[in-house]
Amino acid sequence: MSEFSTIVYAVDEHIARITLNRVDVRNAQDKTMLYELNDAFDQAAQDDEVKVIVLDANGPPLHDRQGVPISKIDARLHEAGTTADRMFPSVTLSVTLQR
Repeated sequence: MSEFSTIVYAVDEHIARITLNRVDVRNAQDKTMLYELNDAFDQAAQDDEVKVIVLDANGPPLHDRQGVPISKIDARLHEAGTTADRMFPSVTLSVTLQR
């Protein structure tokens, strides 16, 4: 297993969890993180025990540019018949591998 400095990689019960871990810069991606994400996804794809990959992030929840939490925006959008996940990138991404 690889050692990473900008992400955390763990496998438990067929689930690989890749967690962004640059909380001090709100998980801003840099070259190191991009390489590590690529390596972690490759590692998960090559592990026959992994059936699902979850991409997550440590740190505070996402906010829009005015500092309003996405959850509050989502409540307002729900009233209008839509959701924030259609308008903002999700914090958690789950991928199921077909084996």
